[in-house]
Amino acid sequence: MVAAAVCVRADAQQTPDLPAIRVESVYGLQSPSSSALPVARLDDGQTSGDLDRVPAGTLTFAQPLPVRDVLFLLFRGTPFSIVFDPAVAGTFTGELTDLTLRQALEAVLVPAGLDYVRRGRVVTVFPRRVETRLFEVSHVNVSRTWQRRTTSGEASGGVSTDLMAKVEADFFGGLTTGIQSLLSSSGRMHLDRTAGVVQVTDFPDRLQQVGIYLETVTLRAARQVRLVARVLDVVLTEQAAIDWAAVARTAGIGTGTGAGIQVSDFDRLLRAIGAFGAVRTIAAPQMLAMNNQPAVMRIGAADAVFTGSTGGRSSQSGDAPLAPATLTLSITPQIGADGIIHMTVSPTYADEQPAGRSIRRVTEADTVMRVRGGETVVIAGLIREWAEAPGTPAPAGEQRVRRELVVLLTPTVVTAGNAPASGAQ
Repeated sequence: MVAAAVCVRADAQQTPDLPAIRVESVYGLQSPSSSALPVARLDDGQTSGDLDRVPAGTLTFAQPLPVRDVLFLLFRGTPFSIVFDPAVAGTFTGELTDLTLRQALEAVLVPAGLDYVRRGRVVTVFPRRVETRLFEVSHVNVSRTWQRRTTSGEASGGVSTDLMAKVEADFFGGLTTGIQSLLSSSGRMHLDRTAGVVQVTDFPDRLQQVGIYLETVTLRAARQVRLVARVLDVVLTEQAAIDWAAVARTAGIGTGTGAGIQVSDFDRLLRAIGAFGAVRTIAAPQMLAMNNQPAVMRIGAADAVFTGSTGGRSSQSGDAPLAPATLTLSITPQIGADGIIHMTVSPTYADEQPAGRSIRRVTEADTVMRVRGGETVVIAGLIREWAEAPGTPAPAGEQRVRRELVVLLTPTVVTAGNAPASGAQ
């Protein structure tokens, strides 16, 4: 049974030979906003205002009706012309309620696998076909792997503890996997790592999703942070360790509500730390690190002087023996959209016993933290105790020296420039 059709328009013209019922279709009424259905042809750069302002009213198709007939009914009485590709086929069954002309057009075309393009007042309907677009990806063509392992001392018969941290950064490899997951069975892609260009062939709606994905990934991967570090070696005088509550009071800083502290005068902070012993700055690097990319700094001391009586090492007459040392500081940041920075921080400081003794002590830490940009985090309490004999290796003259390693780290999010316009390729 075919339902009767009544088409009510401003001119009261009726079309009784089509199985549809149309009501409230008066040209010029306000309509809802544009549909979010995934038809990606957006009028070849022209504005979509007219299609969105023309109401399609309410249509009910009780039985399958050829798509061509449905669209003829939709466009009749509007200022637009409808043209069909010879390959257009298919039927439509459903109800269109209070839609704009664009929304109704997309609702009819999507189930039938059809697409459209508008040029001026002419709307052309054709079967969906794949297209090819080129997307620019600005990123360094390099794959980085970094690994760090921390091992505790092992007693006889006993227990050892290992902690391993590994970072593998292959931006283009992850990008390829992400794009392929968005493609249809007919889609294909090619990535030119050297040129930084992705060529994607697929249906327009899939290309739109790929474009959104690439824009999101590129913006997040391009975030970077400036890392200002100060690594201090404090030879403690009387205290067993630095009292940081006293340092905060003396330096006039507060911990606030975040994980870090706000430091406006580092010289004042160093003077407050100096109240607990002699302060020596081992390193003060400033580095830039990209999102989820490790920044590693390693400094080895080359000014060590040894006595000639131990192991055949030579020294200059009258020089006091110094200890060779190596500092390694590795930081991997992750910058959130809210300005919060997640970091893995791993300082390692290895030095030898003074007076030419073949003892090597290692002080290290490995931690993950979360801090606001611009705040300073303190890694402290890394104590080393030496048996030191200034001027003579005789055990009878040994003195115990306590040293504390302190790392002051301030990350700041860097804004490289304005973000590209939405949908840019």
